[in-house]
Amino acid sequence: MSKIMYIQDGVGIFKKPNSKKWHTYIKVKNNQAIRKTLETDSIDVAKERAKEMYLKYATRQKQGISIKSLPFVEAVANTADERLQQANDGQISHGRVQGFEYCSKRWLVPFFEDYELADITSLDIGKWIEWRKAQSFCTNATLKDNLIHLKAVYNWAVGQQQMKASEIPDFPKLTVVANPRTWLNKADQKKLMFSLESYVQRATQKNHRQLRTDLQEYVICLLATGCRPGEFFVGAKDLTEITVNGKKTYQVKVEVGTKGHNRNNIIMLPFAYPVLKNRLAKYGDQVYNDLWFRHKSFLRIWDNFTAWAGLKYNFEGKKHCLYSLRHTYATNMLTMGNISMHQLAKQMGTSVAMLEKHYSHVVPNLVAEKLVEYDDTNVVMLPHSTSLHKHFEFE
Repeated sequence: MSKIMYIQDGVGIFKKPNSKKWHTYIKVKNNQAIRKTLETDSIDVAKERAKEMYLKYATRQKQGISIKSLPFVEAVANTADERLQQANDGQISHGRVQGFEYCSKRWLVPFFEDYELADITSLDIGKWIEWRKAQSFCTNATLKDNLIHLKAVYNWAVGQQQMKASEIPDFPKLTVVANPRTWLNKADQKKLMFSLESYVQRATQKNHRQLRTDLQEYVICLLATGCRPGEFFVGAKDLTEITVNGKKTYQVKVEVGTKGHNRNNIIMLPFAYPVLKNRLAKYGDQVYNDLWFRHKSFLRIWDNFTAWAGLKYNFEGKKHCLYSLRHTYATNMLTMGNISMHQLAKQMGTSVAMLEKHYSHVVPNLVAEKLVEYDDTNVVMLPHSTSLHKHFEFE
């Protein structure tokens, strides 16, 4: 370390060996010295940043707030403990606790683990958003959900007097547009199943065949449960074999839903039973702990497959993502008409309002089919006029 260059009482700057960046040395009364990088090689900029940092620490001391900010990882752990206690006291649901733990472990800590909480800026949050989008496909709605969990960490810090509310960085305002969800029609569903089998058979290497078989089985499980892709990837743990109307299937428990839902009663459609049964028999304990142990994500192999199969986009040019399988499931169930909106909402871990919002392309058609189900009824109800009857003929 080079000799400290003091620019005022308690504030100095210096450079570490083999480093072009300036660092600051700050000593606030009755506190240990703080050393931090100033992220600049300009001495003038370094001096200004060091003074601003000293002023911030001195102000925090006067306000009775801890000068040294907690490491982000420690703040997350403390927030998780507090939320778990709130859940045990009945203040919040355990699903919200699980949602926070999943998001922080998967998306927040990997990016912010080297930060101190009070040092995160709005610019850093913007960088995190770009990083998050690069990791996996996500909508603005998903990003907003992730940011809610990040805000929970700041709320804990404010409540514990680790920082002031005014120190919380500004969060970006994300616009959530309710676009119609893409789904696969009957023809594309047939093409999907045929193409998956062909995709597996065309693999020339053993490891490629295994990865493609995993994708095939994963897709079938999503089509048979309506789970969110992330739910069935990391959260599907307990699989109970059951018999319904003489047909064997599985009841699936999702321990960590990607939307914070903890669900015990997901019933898999029987057509997927032999697929999952064979997988469990083939891999044993290995898949009981991790169903898809060979994969960190199915996103890349799904993109490669849909491009190869000609299923990457629907007829409107909108991309088919893994989430499209969930919407395909919902569309199929509504079209069959054997399940109520309430029952389907419970099965899928959503609300009736969300089903009505996102599947409006199905519901009106179902109502119309019920209204015009019987030709004779329509003839009787119309005025007794031959011209009118011809005008309202139904094929």
